[in-house]
Amino acid sequence: MYRVDRRQYAIGELIETPTNSYQSGVNFNDDKRNLEIILENTRPNTIAVNRECGLFIFPELSDAIRFSCVMTDSKIYKVHESSETLFFHRGDMNLTEAMTKLIGNDSAMRTLAQSYWNGEKTFKPCWEVLVNKVQVTQII
Repeated sequence: MYRVDRRQYAIGELIETPTNSYQSGVNFNDDKRNLEIILENTRPNTIAVNRECGLFIFPELSDAIRFSCVMTDSKIYKVHESSETLFFHRGDMNLTEAMTKLIGNDSAMRTLAQSYWNGEKTFKPCWEVLVNKVQVTQII
């Protein structure tokens, strides 16, 4: 598993959810906010944590590399679960990316959001796993 993060960690350290969510960042515009609102409004009650409070990890290095190209000034950490790691959800990030192309069409966005929360996948899924914390094993 891999975590893309701008924060600095050493091998053996725990990565926990950030105190400042990516949703509070300068580049988080109204369209992105609306996308996250739709995702939150369609999140099943069985998923205990929302995307703002969780920590995203990637099972595949190739997906972490792809995401790190978007997240400037970030590092890729190889991680594993700790005894305190809780797994909340696994979703295909391609579905949330497709939602960005449908801004303004809330009905279509809700359909994709439901697919995301149902764990459905695209032709070539980019899995993101929502957890509470992981431990660094390697800095890539």
